[in-house]
Amino acid sequence: MNFPTCETHSEELCIMYCRQCRVPICYRCYSCWDHRHRYVMHILEHLSKMKDCIRTDLQELKYSIYPRYERVAPTVQKANVRKNSEKLSVNLKKQREALHKEIDDIFQEMQNEIENMDSKSIAFIDEQESDINHSTAKIEQRISDLTEVLNSNDFDLVFAYKSRNEEFKTMPTAYKVTLPTLTPQMINREKIHQQFGSLSELCISREEYDDETKSLGALSLSPVREELIYEPQLISEIQTDYGNQCELTGISCLHDSELWTCGTDQTIRLYNIEGGFVNRVKILYGDVTFDIAVTQCGDLVYTIPVCRSIKIVKNTQTSTLVRLRAWTPLYLCSSSTGDILVTMINDIGEAKVVRYSGSTEKQNIQWDDQGQPLYSSGNIKYISENTNLDICVADCEAQAVVVVSSAGKLRFRYTGQPSSSTTKSPSATTVQLFIPYGIATDSQGRILTADHGELCIHITDNNGQFLRFIEICGVNHPWGLCVDSRDNLYLFQRRPGSKIKKIAYEI
Repeated sequence: MNFPTCETHSEELCIMYCRQCRVPICYRCYSCWDHRHRYVMHILEHLSKMKDCIRTDLQELKYSIYPRYERVAPTVQKANVRKNSEKLSVNLKKQREALHKEIDDIFQEMQNEIENMDSKSIAFIDEQESDINHSTAKIEQRISDLTEVLNSNDFDLVFAYKSRNEEFKTMPTAYKVTLPTLTPQMINREKIHQQFGSLSELCISREEYDDETKSLGALSLSPVREELIYEPQLISEIQTDYGNQCELTGISCLHDSELWTCGTDQTIRLYNIEGGFVNRVKILYGDVTFDIAVTQCGDLVYTIPVCRSIKIVKNTQTSTLVRLRAWTPLYLCSSSTGDILVTMINDIGEAKVVRYSGSTEKQNIQWDDQGQPLYSSGNIKYISENTNLDICVADCEAQAVVVVSSAGKLRFRYTGQPSSSTTKSPSATTVQLFIPYGIATDSQGRILTADHGELCIHITDNNGQFLRFIEICGVNHPWGLCVDSRDNLYLFQRRPGSKIKKIAYEI
């Protein structure tokens, strides 16, 4: 096997892999300061784990997802539609022969009705067939691509692999066609129109898949998928210059090199990843900001609850982006589309999420389909947007992470998971209150939630399925967190002089 050549030391071969930097390295790289304290593994071990992941995805596509698409293909249903239409036409013609020319007009009217229903049925089924064929073609191509990667020893090609099976796990919408029938009657010339018969209405309804085919998100495969699970590693600590009387309240990062923080001393600070102070923004209105976020353009936005306003900093100039009357803004995040998502409450205990484009309100999310409130009346509601544009709110008082779609429809509530703490006896599993505070999402769509009660981080997938806990490296009461583009976790606890922990947590 040909090991890759080191990009830094061209005369050396890469025999190790740095998980933090996600690059192959040689022994000289490992000996230098950049990689000495980072999590390094043998390159063949990482290659084996990546190929295991590829092999499992390939098996899932070939033996589970693709066959299920084949089983729901509408070919048989389409044939039944045509066969039933022919049978209706035959019976209709027999009635026509009995009634002769007196009913020719009525016959033609009903014949046209059958043809219209036939066309409508086939149109719906053709649309479904097109969706299925498009998806199966993409799956076939994906199988071919993964097979090529799996058979390759090209390190760059294998290491660049990212699973895309999630996009195939939700089946296309299926429609069930209830075929019309003809009810012939005895001929009565006095009531010939009524006696001719009638066609039942064409009924096209959404067909729900059964438990085996409706959702592919919780398949039990053979062999069982083995995730690439690594132990979390504390990479570094950033010592902030908040004083002994000041507490951290918010944290946000847009780039891997800079980190914005806010606290109870009416000042927002910018640090580099090494912990060096870069800049500060003084809050002009003499009160504490609850939260901060960095937009896709690099502007800084933050909430001032006591003034019921949202501020924005552009090119060092601070201005009011939104001013409210009946509602108090709490926490916020920047969406991938450039909008701002804000949690807020009013004086009578109602809570909601509002989407702003600039200072214009675009969306208001408050109630579920049954008219019940989505969120509790508490004032700790950190918010984040997932990679599939879901809106995730850590509702502390409700003891749940509430996830809605981009359209505002409730998808699920995550209410925690019993934890087996390493500080207790191995057999002791404790069930405590799930108290969600900070929340963030990573590049794989996973949701990370700071649990103030269990003193750990919960990680779930984008469907709310629990994946694992992170024991949090000396943080006693986790409060806020964020994730950078390399999926490094930044975490703090709200106390004077608190440090920010940088943690690698690959799964």
